[in-house]
Amino acid sequence: MERLEKYLVGTCATVLVMTVLLCGSILYKSYRQTETAALSNSLNVARLAQRSISSNIEAMSVAMDTIGSRFSYHPQALHALPELDQRFYLFGTTAALRHVVAIAIMDEAGEVLAISRNGMDEFMQGLAASPGFTVHRDDPTKGLYISPPIMVKLGNELPMMILSKPLLRGDGTFAGVVLMALDLSFFRDLFNVVDIDSNSVVSLYSYEGLVYMRIPFDEKVIGTTLKSGAFTELAKNEEGKIFAISQHDGVKRMYVYSRISEIPLLVFVGSDVADIFSEWHEILYTVLWVLCASILVFLLLFKRLKKEFSARIASEEKLKELVSIDSLTGLLNRRALDELLTALWSRTQRNQNSIFTILFIDLDFFKQYNDTYGHKAGDMVLSSLAHCISDQLARPSDQAARYGGEEFVILLEDTDAAGANQIAQRLLETIRELGLVHCQSPFGIVSASIGAATLRRGQHQSMDDVIKAADAALYEAKNSGRNQVRMLVG
Repeated sequence: MERLEKYLVGTCATVLVMTVLLCGSILYKSYRQTETAALSNSLNVARLAQRSISSNIEAMSVAMDTIGSRFSYHPQALHALPELDQRFYLFGTTAALRHVVAIAIMDEAGEVLAISRNGMDEFMQGLAASPGFTVHRDDPTKGLYISPPIMVKLGNELPMMILSKPLLRGDGTFAGVVLMALDLSFFRDLFNVVDIDSNSVVSLYSYEGLVYMRIPFDEKVIGTTLKSGAFTELAKNEEGKIFAISQHDGVKRMYVYSRISEIPLLVFVGSDVADIFSEWHEILYTVLWVLCASILVFLLLFKRLKKEFSARIASEEKLKELVSIDSLTGLLNRRALDELLTALWSRTQRNQNSIFTILFIDLDFFKQYNDTYGHKAGDMVLSSLAHCISDQLARPSDQAARYGGEEFVILLEDTDAAGANQIAQRLLETIRELGLVHCQSPFGIVSASIGAATLRRGQHQSMDDVIKAADAALYEAKNSGRNQVRMLVG
């Protein structure tokens, strides 16, 4: 039963493990597919924004180069023109662009020589001490420079950034700068075109984590720096992804980023992890429900199978018992005895040091008892004798069987002649103590004769030889007056 239970437990456990592994594999693949699809969508948005910003910034850079060239190659003609004509000549339609607040030209000393918008002179003059001017003065080979976001008061607070490029003389020396003030709403309008979910964000950062723009727009965020040193590491790659909790709103998102060529800015598209995996979580809960239901079914099935197998084993054991047990005495029957004898002989052949003794028990004058008292009374005597025999079996290896009629056999494994004789004498005394009246016996009570034979390897070549020796000892006990034990060793 224990082996069967282990088998059932092992089988059910194996099925459950396979089910869990299968569900886990399905969930993992589904998770990866969901993540890959979200990554692909976000990356497409990031690339679109990155290319748009890159192309627009490049166009502005080219426009600044054009303005610088006009100023450098035609300074005399420029001074001869009226102020309005100067502005149109220098800045053309560039100054009219909606997001360009102002364009200015500074000389090498930081003096504003020309500006596209009135009222911006003081502001532009103040930039002479800013990196937008000094980086080019200190290194004329420096290309386009983009400043951090700054606030300009033009009747209202206006966040913008300054783009600057150097002016160079023919010999390559520093001659001044071209400055362009760009309203950061340029990025906001560009990002607003992008179709994103309600909990998603599109943002623009510098390599140092400085915020240039973020959609959904929050003016308080512009110009702040994230408390992270990871942006410089991210900028080493063209593209990538990270999972992080936003420092602005505390939402965990999958951020996909793309680096803008030639300028130190990164475009980020962040998708809410909860939104990304919302459908996957539904699948997860469904699979977990199915898995729990499967476990419950398996447990119920195991319980049912265990009950069925237990009943079947009990039936088989009962059938086996009916087949191997003598119904009257409760001892083994002749068939079971023959199997025991065969098994015992096999064991003694494998172990040359083993020994055993066989006892043959036969009731004295039993036919006369049946004739006098009837077969029902005879059956009661046989049953009483079986109880006496069972009481003498002290070890699990000791076995007793009904050989036939009133004859019984006891197998005493690992028992020599002396030990077997003690058991036989005790059995004989126990039968006498029953005091069952037998008027046809010279002893006045029911008695028995016992013959015993112990294995002798030199003489006994088979189990039949030992049985014949025990049978011969029984007949000797009978012929010697009955109600006694006779031992034959060999």
